[in-house]
Amino acid sequence: MAAAQTKFHAEAACAAPAREVWKLLYDPVRFARWWPGWERIEPGEGSALTHYDARWPDFAYPATVSTDPSSGRVVVSCLLSDIVHTWSIDPGGSGCQISVVVTIPEAEADRASDTADAVRQALSALVSEAEAELETGSRERPQLT
Repeated sequence: MAAAQTKFHAEAACAAPAREVWKLLYDPVRFARWWPGWERIEPGEGSALTHYDARWPDFAYPATVSTDPSSGRVVVSCLLSDIVHTWSIDPGGSGCQISVVVTIPEAEADRASDTADAVRQALSALVSEAEAELETGSRERPQLT
């Protein structure tokens, strides 16, 4: 019998193409640019890493990150809480749709509301960062006439 879990889903449209979002999503070191609570990241072996939250700068959060460029998915698993974030990018037109499904185990159910708020903030910041990167990149490239 599977343990009880809480799941929630959030999504947002992004004007930046999927490749711009992917640049920010596949590389955990870039999480600090848009994901609250990921202010410092130390890469580990393989898919392992440790992140630190500015609120508790000496408390290490071990995690794993797996990426699948063919499906546009990134799975981030916290090894302390067993909370899993599954991010996906779906291209469409000149932009894309970003979605995240968060799975929270029963033991962490009391954190569901705070986790949902943090993920909504992260999603919004990811969209803003990707769109800003797109704007910056287009200003830095010379225009051919």
